[in-house]
Amino acid sequence: MSIISGIKGILYKEFKSEFRSAFNTSSILIFSIISVIIIYLALGELLNEPKVFSGVYWLIIFFNSMITLPRSFISDEETGVALLIKLNSDSLGVLFGKLIYNLINNLLISVIAGLSLWLASGLFINQIFEFIIVIFLICLSFAIACTLLSAIIAKSSKRASLLPILGFPILIPIIYLGIDASQLAISGLLENYYDILFLLIYSAILISISVILFDFIWED
Repeated sequence: MSIISGIKGILYKEFKSEFRSAFNTSSILIFSIISVIIIYLALGELLNEPKVFSGVYWLIIFFNSMITLPRSFISDEETGVALLIKLNSDSLGVLFGKLIYNLINNLLISVIAGLSLWLASGLFINQIFEFIIVIFLICLSFAIACTLLSAIIAKSSKRASLLPILGFPILIPIIYLGIDASQLAISGLLENYYDILFLLIYSAILISISVILFDFIWED
């Protein structure tokens, strides 16, 4: 099977499973709304501070991603579907299919969390275009890292706790840049694009590593 056909097949399977169970969508909605309510009750007007807003925003996205993004590979292993996918799909098709699905999920997390926080705080974002670019690049980096790590931990009996432990050292530079770049965009002070350039380079490195390693991980 070609890579394109593999990607289409994986996406069809993932969205069909999601529409059937609605696990990711319901988890994202519930976790985001409850998190924002609790944070708003705790911080109140402090949410109007760009640095506080950015830190809370990426905290919600990080933990939401740890809950939802690994489900795909883990579910395949638990149901025995992984073996059928190995027999019928090219490994790169599986990688990019899962990656695209995780990216869509992560963007959904970002939109719901962002809108919830914005409604709670009423904060004005001065550089909205730059803010959206930062969100997209960080969601892409999250999706790449979580896709590869999920494939690694899917066969482990301790998989529920492994992703945050393994993912945090890889994602901490992204989270740091996300907080820095997004607060600057909110304040209208994002004058140079070094953070965005670094995010592009970091994403390119992650995807290169994923392409090199995934075949060995998937066929193991």
